[in-house]
Amino acid sequence: MLAHYLLQVRASDKRSVVAEIAARDGRTLLFVRTQYGADKLARRLRDAGVGAVALHGALSQAQRTRTLAAFSSGGAPVLVATDVAARGIHVDDVTLVVHVDPAADAKDYLHRSGRTGRAGASGTVVTIGTDAGTDTVLRAAAVVFEHVRVRPGDPRLAALTGARTPTGRPVPDPAAAPPPTVDTQEVDTPGRPRRNIRPPGSRKRRAD
Repeated sequence: MLAHYLLQVRASDKRSVVAEIAARDGRTLLFVRTQYGADKLARRLRDAGVGAVALHGALSQAQRTRTLAAFSSGGAPVLVATDVAARGIHVDDVTLVVHVDPAADAKDYLHRSGRTGRAGASGTVVTIGTDAGTDTVLRAAAVVFEHVRVRPGDPRLAALTGARTPTGRPVPDPAAAPPPTVDTQEVDTPGRPRRNIRPPGSRKRRAD
């Protein structure tokens, strides 16, 4: 069963409200319209102390694999995704879907929202609205929703989504590529030929 909410916020409060929602406990999926927006929001959330990763069509297959692995394993509790990139995502236990950028139409709204409440589980779907026309898509999707005005730190926001204040301590990208390994047996020095480094205590064998 899905519970749908339209959270009406001031444009100046939107960034803080989204950060508080993302800082909640549980696996959370945030939808935005553009690749740039996905990267930007994920970076801002990590700077605020939330382990967020971005998923969009510009990622390589290796990047996409690392991103989904981080989200599926819980290493990144928040996934920021575009509509096209999120098609076909099957991750269990997504308890909250947030339309940070409202869906373009009813079909997209329902597809996004279907990422939670899977296999009979309950889920919550939230749309962040900053203008009076945001409810048009929800009405077209024929869902029953509650319209609530909230601000950062609002108890109603916490009650509906589990929102809380982020730590403010930046965290690394959970989907970042691992650093390259360094061969400790060889050292390159500019202008000098490469030479092998013998382990400490070893001696060069003398010819008999």
